[in-house]
Amino acid sequence: MDSDPATPFTVLLVDDDAAYRASMQRLLKADGLRLVEAAGGPEALALLGAQGVNLALLDVQMPGMDGLELLRRIRESSPALPVIMLTAFGDLQVVVDAMKAGASDFLEKSASPHALLARVTQARRIWELENDNRTLRAGASAAFDFAPLIGDAPSIRRLKEAIVQVGPSDASVLIEGETGTGKELAARAIHHHSRRRSGPFVPVDCASISESLMESELFGHVKGAYTGANASEEGLIRSAEGGTVFLDEIGEIPLGMQVKLLRVMQEREVRPVGSSRSQRVDIRVIAATNRHLTEQIKHGNFREDLYYRIAVVTLEVPPLRERVEDVAILAAHFLSGVKEPGAPSSLDPQALERLAAYPWPGNVRELHNVIHRAAVLARGPVISSGDLPRTVREKRQGAAEAAEAPGSEGTAGAAGSTAQGPAEAAPDSDRMESYEKAAITSALAKSGGSRREAARMLGISEATLYRKLRVFDIK
Repeated sequence: MDSDPATPFTVLLVDDDAAYRASMQRLLKADGLRLVEAAGGPEALALLGAQGVNLALLDVQMPGMDGLELLRRIRESSPALPVIMLTAFGDLQVVVDAMKAGASDFLEKSASPHALLARVTQARRIWELENDNRTLRAGASAAFDFAPLIGDAPSIRRLKEAIVQVGPSDASVLIEGETGTGKELAARAIHHHSRRRSGPFVPVDCASISESLMESELFGHVKGAYTGANASEEGLIRSAEGGTVFLDEIGEIPLGMQVKLLRVMQEREVRPVGSSRSQRVDIRVIAATNRHLTEQIKHGNFREDLYYRIAVVTLEVPPLRERVEDVAILAAHFLSGVKEPGAPSSLDPQALERLAAYPWPGNVRELHNVIHRAAVLARGPVISSGDLPRTVREKRQGAAEAAEAPGSEGTAGAAGSTAQGPAEAAPDSDRMESYEKAAITSALAKSGGSRREAARMLGISEATLYRKLRVFDIK
């Protein structure tokens, strides 16, 4: 449910025990949350439509409409609302039924108040993150309207402002940045904000074209120019006529080809291989590199005159470790794009903390890979820190080298001791896993070992069941 981020996070507690509701009121208000109460199902359904609820806590055992029936009714009207079921100890069948009905989570009523508050805080942080993401993507900046370049860190805001400024010009642009930072996205954003936006954007991966074929690939060829040239080809540069050609990893172009590229940029003409005539081209050139081209010039590997042709304007895409505040926004964006059956829809606070602490040598591309992997291997509807790769769980910004140095066992041990988060988190997580494993084992036993039937009984997809069988090592 969309909510105005200016209003407090609102929790609906449904329980027929007035004393329990009063204790929860004190607990949640002390943490800056807003609590609305209902003693039963009909009252809860009325409040749901009028109070802007962001999370529901439902007691299972209630007179009249019980918690499971209320959950089913809520799912009909508010399918995206997170719902935590409050269960009695050891009530395995209720857990199975709640999974089938669409509960987001469950917690024993005997658990400590801190355990409940941790679950509520987790839901609030996810809600805040989703609100921030919606605000950013709806257009926090009216000038920049290229949604794929996501982020709101100062360094990324400066990049967006520079893109808006340089976009309308036809000046050549050199985009610098580490591998995986999103240099092509920045190039596409420049094209998007240019007068050429209705023309083609042609990306060229200079590192992947062999030297023997590069001239033909870039400039085209005429029929019969060489063995196998059975038809004329216009080449990548001419295919960008009226638009933008993006030369990715331009530092990989051999020196001999750099001379010919320089001529194209100076004369705005292309001579196809095997032709005696040059052809005019109307293109804008944007180049990118993860190398320091000025150092390449000193070592004789890159032409200085070409450098000044392509670097009329130089932009730098910041590495992810320098825009840590964008990690959560990017993670949520990547997770929303995962289409795996039964994939989780959010990350818990401990997972977000681990992501923010990791130095990301592979930058945004690596984060994308980590989120997709975690979504495939996650053990529940929320990605936890345990679902992340070990390298991400254990490595820290600014302390990675110390943690890996000889004699650093104490540091590594301290890091490991904090990986579980609050003291209550590990037992609750273990208990949830044991419930899930028991529910799956029970369903397999009742179905005579049929995975399809077990998945149907649990109310989950077969793909999700297979994933959980691997995770729990159930044979």
